[in-house]
Amino acid sequence: MKKRILVALDDSDASQRAARFVNEFFDNTEHEVIGLNVSAAPVSWIPSVGYGEVYAFPVAPAGVATPEEIKDAEVQAVEAATQTVEETGLEADERYAAVGEVVGEICRAALDHEVDLIVVGSHDKGAFKRFISGSVSTTLVHEAPRPVLVVR
Repeated sequence: MKKRILVALDDSDASQRAARFVNEFFDNTEHEVIGLNVSAAPVSWIPSVGYGEVYAFPVAPAGVATPEEIKDAEVQAVEAATQTVEETGLEADERYAAVGEVVGEICRAALDHEVDLIVVGSHDKGAFKRFISGSVSTTLVHEAPRPVLVVR
């Protein structure tokens, strides 16, 4: 039975290492590769002036964007996934892009595409940056509905 592997892609070195790892490690096995790029949903902002400073405030609650902004983000995500696939030589059978919260979209794609394994690169941000911005790979390890392979 052919195994399905979901590779989370972005324009980072970590993502490219993960893609190259899949090419090399699964070279002589029967598998199908899905390349996924997730872009954060755009938020519309308006400038505002107060106390001599210019600030930006969201027009809508965080994570809410117009359909045009979401469509643009999806197009950019597909372009980024395609570029990463081409740069790494990843032999992806399918390229998929999503717009939204990264971990949630990766988990959703894993279920929708019935994958057997999720592969993601690790940025190794360091403790402080991980504390501030979190870690996609760590969160996936704890929340993903499928096994996760983290490539350092």
